[in-house]
Amino acid sequence: MAFSSGYRFNPTDEELVVDYLKNKILKNALPYNIIQEINPYDYHPQQLYNSHEKEGGKFMYFFTPRDRKYPHGNRPKRQAVDGFWKARGVDFPVTINNIKVASKRSLVYYNGSNKNSTKTNWIMYEYVMDQHSTPAASKPTYSKTSQAAASRSNATPDDSNMKLDDWVLCKVYLKNHKSENKNQAASSSGASSISSEPPQMKGNDGGGAICSRILIPQSQWPQ
Repeated sequence: MAFSSGYRFNPTDEELVVDYLKNKILKNALPYNIIQEINPYDYHPQQLYNSHEKEGGKFMYFFTPRDRKYPHGNRPKRQAVDGFWKARGVDFPVTINNIKVASKRSLVYYNGSNKNSTKTNWIMYEYVMDQHSTPAASKPTYSKTSQAAASRSNATPDDSNMKLDDWVLCKVYLKNHKSENKNQAASSSGASSISSEPPQMKGNDGGGAICSRILIPQSQWPQ
């Protein structure tokens, strides 16, 4: 199955959360989509772009589990290949009938390490369901007792304890600055960008005839 010609996958935040992410968590059937099951933290975003089937225009969509950064906390792991994702700003609520059902967080990709990094134009929106919106069984449990015991024994926590969420939904794209640069160039040039020469108009003969407008005072108008 594929989209008809002229159609693109462009759901709203509410549709992404209710129709896709929630049903994914609950193991229900999903409407037709182009959302892939890929952990974007295992790749550089350029790798994802090169291999992803870009049916949705400039946006790439992924279902992915989320791991903890530390065994004893709830901070998500943001490290990726050759860089990391860094959250910016605060979470935005996704609401249905004025009830918050999920959170949307914006992240930007940095090449390099935390101490020596370069900001890129890769942007990710991460959608996370609120706990009250899905059954408790869909949220991985976090055992403080087992984690504390593992810490005391210097044991490595198992994968199930390091998992923060079974599924979140990520929307990744490359921010385009072309239109912004054009606007800045136009504003910086100011009046100097306006030519004092009359515009050149091509006549019907294809020649480069110059058309100028001559203003005649009203007193000299023919009677």
